[in-house]
Amino acid sequence: MLFQCFYLAGGLYPATVMSGFSEELLAAAYKVTVEDIQDLFLTQERGPIVNATGLSANFLASMRDELTDDEEITPFNRKLSANILASMTDELRGDQSFNKKKKKHHHRLFGKKQIFRNENGWSASIDHKRYEALKDVNVGMFAVGLKSGSLVAPNWNQRMVEIGVVTHGEGSLVVVASDGTTLVDAQLQPGSIFVVPRYYPSTKSAGNESDFEYVGFTTSSAPIEPFFIAGTNGIFKKMDWGVLTTAFDVEEASVEHALQSQPDMVILAAKGNEW
Repeated sequence: MLFQCFYLAGGLYPATVMSGFSEELLAAAYKVTVEDIQDLFLTQERGPIVNATGLSANFLASMRDELTDDEEITPFNRKLSANILASMTDELRGDQSFNKKKKKHHHRLFGKKQIFRNENGWSASIDHKRYEALKDVNVGMFAVGLKSGSLVAPNWNQRMVEIGVVTHGEGSLVVVASDGTTLVDAQLQPGSIFVVPRYYPSTKSAGNESDFEYVGFTTSSAPIEPFFIAGTNGIFKKMDWGVLTTAFDVEEASVEHALQSQPDMVILAAKGNEW
């Protein structure tokens, strides 16, 4: 398999994966101006390895531990997909056992404790820690609802492929490649099916006219733990400002402004923005 580098930092050289998202979308995600986005993501041109003399190595050590994942991801069994899709609606309602060979058990996806919710939307998921039957088929399940004009913070998932179907409203999906190009920029409507590969940064957004909802499953029953690129829980927030200013080749004030302006996490408000 060809080794690919996904550069979060960078700019003109190397191209950051952030270039695959439109400047308007990033401005909405970070809650800054397009000019701020250009200053941050289009400045670096010193190559993929830059001089960082004097910077602390503590950040590198902490990120190594954070990103290490020794859990093997088994291939997705295609024979199970039809059964999973057929039972998805009933399972989400909590009125059918997912695995009839075991003791009958109902599980509601939309339990109050399992839903992330803010004023911009909500998301919920099931993994094998919450529903043991999923471990046998090695899949997880999720559902997301975005209010009009909202978007899921750009993110990537290193454990699993995401397969979803739109159930309500219209929205869009953007997936970017490792070289900073846009791999997918698609408009979605009820019945649209989409796939997001492992490692590839992506975002979904609702149109300004209606709410947007979708459900789906993942190719691993492990907990869904995406790495967000924007928002108060964004991956950049875990990095040292000195590392970021060096990586982006900008002043610390520019980094701090761009990364501290967004007050929300996971699901972000962006009503009125066009991208």
